[in-house]
Amino acid sequence: MSAGKTDISEIIVNTAAIAKMLNLTETRIRQLIEVGVISRAGEEEDIMKFTIKETKEAIRDYIEQAIDKKVIDKSWLNKFDKSEMTRGDFEVLEIIISQ
Repeated sequence: MSAGKTDISEIIVNTAAIAKMLNLTETRIRQLIEVGVISRAGEEEDIMKFTIKETKEAIRDYIEQAIDKKVIDKSWLNKFDKSEMTRGDFEVLEIIISQ
């Protein structure tokens, strides 16, 4: 494996449960794990932090619009509002919204 990559053969992940939760295929979940978009619990995450108020508001509006369109549920907004959303979470969110 090259630097920054995770050998997923050593990770025990319930890909079926994650796939169902995110409304993706198990194959797509494995791909997202392999490229580092989804990580194992306990790994240090990069929590999204904002220095510009308007940027944070724009992303919050983006999430709210997806909720209003019933593309995602409100748990994503709750995670964002609690400042618990990581960059990886946001990448997954963008994938879900784009489908």
